[in-house]
Amino acid sequence: MTSIFSGDETILVVDDEEKIRDSMRGVLKRFGYKVLLAADGAEAVKVYGKKKDKIQLVIMDLMMPVLNGKDASVEMKKLNPDVKIILSSGYLGSEIGSEMLADATLKYVEKPFHLQELMYAVRAGLDAVKIKKTKPQ
Repeated sequence: MTSIFSGDETILVVDDEEKIRDSMRGVLKRFGYKVLLAADGAEAVKVYGKKKDKIQLVIMDLMMPVLNGKDASVEMKKLNPDVKIILSSGYLGSEIGSEMLADATLKYVEKPFHLQELMYAVRAGLDAVKIKKTKPQ
């Protein structure tokens, strides 16, 4: 499928609900992406640690057992401060979600999401360039 949303990058999808992981994998593959899966934050950190040089984007649920999205993103940033993360949650009203979105390196897509909304967030997340702040000389 050729579209403005298509790509060939590798995306790590992290969600504790198998149906959501499988659905996102199917959609992303249909648009040309390579997809890795993790069932919780702890597994995501392990996968990211092993394959961080191949993973260009992480789509991660915020509320998960074992290690939530906030803590997993902190661990991933230790491995790569420039990691690109899209949070997905139906519970953004939480303090954790609001605090995480203050980080300019994170994007957000609310569950349940529409296909176009998800794919726009993916492309925007992949294409985002992090601008590092420097002190004036």
